[in-house]
Amino acid sequence: MLKRKKVKIISTVFIIISLILFAFPSAIFADGGSGVEGFVTRLYNTCLDREPDPDGLENWVNNLVTGRVTGGTAAYGFIFSDELINRNLNNDEFLTVMYKAFFDRSPDPGGYENWMGLLNSGSSREFVFSNFVNSEEFANICAKYGIQAGKVRISGSRATVPVSSSGKNIVVMGDSLITKSDWTQRLGGLINSSFPGSGYNVIGSGVNQEMSFQGLARFDSTVAPLNPQIIIIAYGTNDVGSNPGRFQSSIEQLVEKSKRTGAIVFINLVGPIYQSGKADWPTFNQIIMNVAARYGVPVIDVANPLNQNPGANLTEGMHYSAAGADIVSRAAYSVISPYLK
Repeated sequence: MLKRKKVKIISTVFIIISLILFAFPSAIFADGGSGVEGFVTRLYNTCLDREPDPDGLENWVNNLVTGRVTGGTAAYGFIFSDELINRNLNNDEFLTVMYKAFFDRSPDPGGYENWMGLLNSGSSREFVFSNFVNSEEFANICAKYGIQAGKVRISGSRATVPVSSSGKNIVVMGDSLITKSDWTQRLGGLINSSFPGSGYNVIGSGVNQEMSFQGLARFDSTVAPLNPQIIIIAYGTNDVGSNPGRFQSSIEQLVEKSKRTGAIVFINLVGPIYQSGKADWPTFNQIIMNVAARYGVPVIDVANPLNQNPGANLTEGMHYSAAGADIVSRAAYSVISPYLK
């Protein structure tokens, strides 16, 4: 009889522990909160680049242990905290934090370029965050600390760029000459200093290594929805060395699509390129000028001023240095400013 009672008690205790383990894994694995404290401390270190303050640490630990928040919702609180937002991280810095916090590693080149392309073409940081926080890699990190990652849903998602209802957006679409340079920001500065209070918003929509036919493929989803007053088409650097006929067709279709939005369209010439296999860049500029003449589109000549001193204006024989970015922004401004008011 006594033996049966012991078995029954042991079985009951086992069932209770199993139920607690299932319902509150944090409480078991955290070893009285230490695992959860480690998770929260990690968020402070990776997201805010500092050690936790006692009150903040206690608050987050309590919320996680009691199940009021999941690992994912806690992460959202750190990534979109006033403290982090006030640091004004650029897209590169933001992605570095995301990889460190959610993947526990440095960015891989392919993934980094994909996310950078999305951010530069108008996707919101919330949209990018939702993909990182709902990943298997982050779930594995949470599991190490006895935390339930949960699923975070972001409403809205992709559009982060403020779209002007009055049609004041100037969209520059192209490749890494946009993402690895600040010439579009410089252009915005020139415009807003000359037209103060006008509300013009220069948006750089660039994707690393993108060619013109790839830009054509994403135009309807990333450029047209921005309600642009002006569109600057800046392709050719990656197209040089490929099929000139495909480049011409893609530029023509980009011009046609851009015009159908009601925007005023401009085309940048290809800047000088001093890399192997890229010697025929003048041929691609001739294609651009022919297309521009056919469609009545103004051309922004960046090639000639950059080529006056390519050693100072270019890096890697192709990308714009700070001096080059200044030249390009001023060349663009001189051509489009008569169309502004």
